[in-house]
Amino acid sequence: FKPALFKEQLRYLGPLVGAMGIGLLGTQVDRLFISGAMTPEKFAIYSVGGIGVMNAVTIVYVSIGNVCLPRFGELALQNDLEGVRALWARMVSANGLLTIPAVSFSLMFAPEIIGFLFTEAYLDAVPIWRVNILILLIQMTGYGYIPRALGNTRAVFWGDLARTAIGAPLTIMLIMCFGLVGGAIGLVVGFYSNAVVQLVAAEKLLSTGFKGLLPWRRLGSLVLLSLPGLPIAAFAINQLGLGGFWRLFTAFVVYVLTSLFLFWWRGIIDIKTMLSDDIVSDERGK
Repeated sequence: FKPALFKEQLRYLGPLVGAMGIGLLGTQVDRLFISGAMTPEKFAIYSVGGIGVMNAVTIVYVSIGNVCLPRFGELALQNDLEGVRALWARMVSANGLLTIPAVSFSLMFAPEIIGFLFTEAYLDAVPIWRVNILILLIQMTGYGYIPRALGNTRAVFWGDLARTAIGAPLTIMLIMCFGLVGGAIGLVVGFYSNAVVQLVAAEKLLSTGFKGLLPWRRLGSLVLLSLPGLPIAAFAINQLGLGGFWRLFTAFVVYVLTSLFLFWWRGIIDIKTMLSDDIVSDERGK
């Protein structure tokens, strides 16, 4: 037993444990309040608006993040903060390549998605879905990985505390004022509050400044290139007069093919880069 090592581990893990407890309340307060204050039918509609593509994309985030987190720690031990920043930029870019088109498509074709997955009886969940899907745009940044990798787990705690302190009362107030959509708005505000705290901590740890914090140019390109496929897909399904599964499937195929072409045309998709193992060196060379 080494007291010094135990103390160091406690200093690292303590805030994470506290963050888990506080964060759980912050992420569930909307469901707890709605389940107690509204009918089961309303709660079912709200639940539908908070699942689906979000869960699937989050799994991808976790998979990519779990691969990058140990490498972040290795680079930090070598005092290679530029390497950490470069790897983080690649991680965010990879997340964005999936997230931004997924969010764009989900916002545009939310009625088709909800109607197909849960029947038209749940179309009232569409505005809730559209608000909740915005959480992915901040989750894709992996805002908690840098503070965790560089040992500043207190930032994780303060982030979750901010989410609960700001999001919980705001969520309850917005539900009382605007109903189910208010709960979704409060939840999103809570998530973004958490992210801002941890991104500020990441910026201080890496000394990047706001401009160098994230790959803004790449993310902006993804946003612009993800938009043209939406009206093209909508035009296609309307002209064909499709409904049900085939309407959603055709819109998805047209949108994906259009977006992939645009990504390839502008050099966003580069097979050699995507398959490269030397991620840090590749990013530095740009």
